[in-house]
Order: sequence, then C-alpha cells, then structure tokens
Amino acid sequence: MSLDPRTWSTTLSPDGCAAILELVERNPPSRSITALATCAKLLSNVCTDAAKYGVLKCSSKALQERLLSLDGGEAAVMALGFQADVAAGAYVWPEVGASPTPGAGMSAAAVGAPTPDVDMSAPDAGMSAAAIRAAHGICEALHAAIVTVGDSNTPSRATDALSLLCTYVGNILGASGDASGFRRIGAANRALCGRVLAVMGGPELLRSSGFAPEPITAPVAFACASDVPTLRLVLALLTQAGAVWQSLAESAAASEAGASASAPVRQESVAPGAMEGVWCATLTAVASTGHEGLHDRRGDKLLLPPSALEAIAKLTEERYGTSRLPNPLCLRLSNYSTGRNRPAGVLQFTAPEGQVVVPCWMLGELGAEAGAPLRVSSADCARATMLQLRPQLNSFHLAEEPQTMLQLGLHGVYTTLVAGETIRIADRGGVGDGGGGGDGGGGFDGDVQLLVSALHAAEGPVDAVCIVDIEQLEVDLGESLEGEQQRLHAEEQAAAAEAAAEAAARAAEEQRQREAAAAEAAAVEHAARRRELRDALPPEPDTACATAVAVVVRLPTERLSRRFERRTALRQVRAWVESALPIELHGRRFELVSTHPRFAARDDNDGLSLGETGLADGAVVLNYHGLGA
Repeated sequence: MSLDPRTWSTTLSPDGCAAILELVERNPPSRSITALATCAKLLSNVCTDAAKYGVLKCSSKALQERLLSLDGGEAAVMALGFQADVAAGAYVWPEVGASPTPGAGMSAAAVGAPTPDVDMSAPDAGMSAAAIRAAHGICEALHAAIVTVGDSNTPSRATDALSLLCTYVGNILGASGDASGFRRIGAANRALCGRVLAVMGGPELLRSSGFAPEPITAPVAFACASDVPTLRLVLALLTQAGAVWQSLAESAAASEAGASASAPVRQESVAPGAMEGVWCATLTAVASTGHEGLHDRRGDKLLLPPSALEAIAKLTEERYGTSRLPNPLCLRLSNYSTGRNRPAGVLQFTAPEGQVVVPCWMLGELGAEAGAPLRVSSADCARATMLQLRPQLNSFHLAEEPQTMLQLGLHGVYTTLVAGETIRIADRGGVGDGGGGGDGGGGFDGDVQLLVSALHAAEGPVDAVCIVDIEQLEVDLGESLEGEQQRLHAEEQAAAAEAAAEAAARAAEEQRQREAAAAEAAAVEHAARRRELRDALPPEPDTACATAVAVVVRLPTERLSRRFERRTALRQVRAWVESALPIELHGRRFELVSTHPRFAARDDNDGLSLGETGLADGAVVLNYHGLGA
C-alpha cells in the first residue's frame, strides 16, 4: 500500500503523527530514519499475523537499539497501538491481549503512561504502516540529498544551501495566515540560484525538501505543496544537518587559518598579459559530446592532455622563473585549413595525449570537424570592463532576475567572449528560446541565446575579452533581436502607412485642385453663357406698351419677372430663364408650365410666340420644372 507522501499524516491518528514527528525532531537523522522503518515493519507484521508478531519483548536488543532507546521511542510504540504489558515486559497488540499487572523491563515512563485510546484493526494498521513508510521515504530521500551536498561541496557551501532551505521551510511554517506567498520561489531568484542550485547536488536537495519545478522542463519557479507535518520532518533534518556542517565549516576555516600562518610564502604566478606565444602544439580535435563537464552548445573550455600542463609549466619556469600559471589560463585555437581562430579557456588537463576536446559549437565557429589538426597556443586576452549583450527573445527581459540568470550562465562556463558571436547560457528563468538538451548540471533544460554585440576593455572596444577574475564588470543588456525585428517591422509598417497617407493626401489635394479648376472653369463658362443669353434677349418693353406681356417664372430658389412683346418666341423666354439659373442647373433640360390654362413651354415648341400660346392675356405665370440632364 502506497500513499501520496504529501498526505501521509492524514492517515495516522493524531497521537501517531505526533509520535513520528517527535522521533525525527529529537534524534539524529540516521537513527530516526531507522526508527521509522522499524515502526512501519512492526505494523506490517501485525497485519500479516497479529498472534505471531503482536508481542514486542522489551528485552529484544534489536528493538531497543532501533526504537526503544530513542528519545520518544516508547511513546511511538504505544501511539502506534501497542499496549504495555508490564507483567510480561512487552508491548502487546490489542487483539493479542495484555495483562495490567506490574512487571519489569519497561521504563518508568512506559509503566506510568496511560494506555492510548486506540481501537486499531489490521486494515487500520496497514494504512498506518503505509503512512509511516511514506514519511520514511521522505526522510530517507532528503537525508541522501543532504549527504550528497555535504560530500560534494565545501562545508561552508553546504551550510549555506541548508541554511537557505531552512529559511524557506521555516517561512511557510511560521506564516500566521495564508502561506501561499512563501510556497513559490522564482527559478531565477538570486539566493536560490547562488546558494542552492549552483552547488553540486543542490537541485535534488531542493526537490527532496518538497519544492517541485514548475514546469518540469525549463522551470520558471519551484512550488511546495507539502503539508505542515511533512515540512516539520524536512525542517528537522535540514536543521540537524546544518548544525553538523556549520561545525565542520568552522573547523575547516580554523585549520586553513592555521595552515596559512605556518605555510611558506607561495610562488608568484605568471603576470597577466605575459602568456602570448609561450607555448603551442598541434593537437587532434575531438568533439565534446559525451565528455563530462563539457556541453556541446555552450561554454568555451577545453580539455588538454596532461603533457600540455607539464610543457606550459616548464616553459613559464624557464622564461619567468615560476611554474604557477595565471588565473585563468587563456588559450587560442586555430584551424590550419580555414585560418579561423578563437580564444578559449581550459577546464582540465585530462584529455588523451595528442588530443584536444572542444565544445561542438566552437568547432563550428572554427570551420573544423572532429579529427582535424588544430593549433593550440597560450594567449593573452584583455580583461573585460563591459559586455554589451542582446538576447534573442523579448522573454529574457521578462525573466524574474535576468542579470542573475546571466551571471550564473556565464560563471564557470565561459572564460572568453568574442564580439559578433551568439552564445548560449542555461535557461534558468523560463525564457526557453534555444531548445532542449540539458545543461549538464543544475537540473534545467534549454538554452538562452545572446548576441555578443560589443566588448570593452580598459583600452577601449576590443574583439575578444576574458571575463574571469574581474572585480567590476558592467553588463549592458540591450534590445532583444526579436524586439529589434518587431520594432523595425513596426517602423516599416508605420512608414508605409505614413507614405500611403501622404500619397492619399496628395491625390486628394490634386483631385480637389482639379475639381476646383473644373468648377472655376464651369463658373466662368456659366457666367459667359448667362451674359451671352442676356445679351441676346430683346429689349424689355415699356410698362405703357399695349402689346407687352408680364411674365413671371417661379424657380426653385427665386422668382423671375420681365415684360416681353406678345410676338416674342418662347425660346427667348426660355433663354431669359436659362440666363438666371444657378450653375448647378446650367445645361439641364427643363420646361415652363402654366396651370391655368394648362400649357408647357418645352424645347420642342419653343418656336411659338407668347401670343400663340393663348397665355398672353395680362400676366403669365410659369413654373420651372427640371427634366433631368
């Protein structure tokens, strides 16, 4: 039977849970873990055969050593459901029965302790056994992770990691209200990266403490879903181990101080800037794939053969009187075939003789393949004062702590940088622009790509720099390449839109000007036409003229009146009306209609005179009716 490790405590009785916690909190980790395994075994045995395994003799050396001799051990046995049979000197499972008479072989606390109110059947015991096994698994995994961190790092670094995790767990347990804010830690958190994730075994220690990556690949955070009892187990183990490693760290510091006081003066190392041309050799290139400590797609460190170290030390001894090499030792790789070269660092002198192990991406930069002869030489590289880097994606700037992620991605991975190259660092902030492939340590997958846009040393801009052992290094994180593309695209679109708007405005203005010119020309033509029509009209007769007829015409916007002779043709009346029409009606067909009597003067009857129309008695009133174009 197995349980979710985060909920093991809900399966035990309150007394059982409290007893398990006391065992872990009051005793050394190795002993308490053994005690938990013993408790689970005892309950499992009872489930198998209560009659056979239901009596625990206090005289049993194994039981005494593994459980009863521990602080809280006897209380744990009784909390699990066993009852003290003082007469028999044993703890007895209830189904077997126990006599209440006094006896020997038990501690005073056990004899005087009240019998727990436990009514546990075999299935209940099985559930409790599974719960204790879950707690045992948590403690065992965490203890193993603690041991790994302690064995793989200096005592001070191990202490720092444990101390920080104690703080994280303690914050959750100590929260007075909602602890959700303490249960999630960003993957790029400076303290987390520097003190836990950067140490050997740190990621596993973090997971064993209950902080799971979200998401599992390229996590952006670590979240803890453990309940309070589980966190108490974790805090107990971390605290106890932290005290041990703190003591070791203090001892190591004291020993180092004593050794320094009595040690002879160390030989000075070769001065920086004095290694150019000291040593060179032709070695066969070997790709980094499968070599521990090297990554195919990032880092510039090489593996050289042991003889290289001996040769370099011998040459520096002869030239400078010291075999101590500068830190770091910079190298230069050159490809005989292409003429390309690149500075590099050295990781170890463990390569097979005659070979140099090179990260695969660097072979690509050199235009070389595995098996090609490369010239490897000692070199000088200017110390960087400023790096100008540009990430591939916008998401790098959105990471929780991009500067910390960059620092961790460069530290211990790159010795030198070259302007114009695109480098990769481990994705510790969920940026995720470089694909998977693992990072060779730290528990993350994926890479972040950055363009090295410019490099500066004390003397000014340079093509390559060394970035190791520098007191002050300024890093300028510029606009991402993705952001530049988006910005340029937006600028192009804006420029195109502006050009289109300007073209449209020019076209509209040209059209307006054309229309204005046309309107002006039409107005001039209209005015000329009106003058022509007016000039062609016969003189207006006098009011005393007996043959004069007063003609009134109602236009859409005004009223016209004029006197004409009876013999005047309708075309002249129509010309008079046309000379008064506004420009918008100019040139359109129309008729002049009289209602009493009904008559319409049109262009097909404009040869008639006013007298011939029968309308010439007194005044003639006509209405203008447009007939379209």
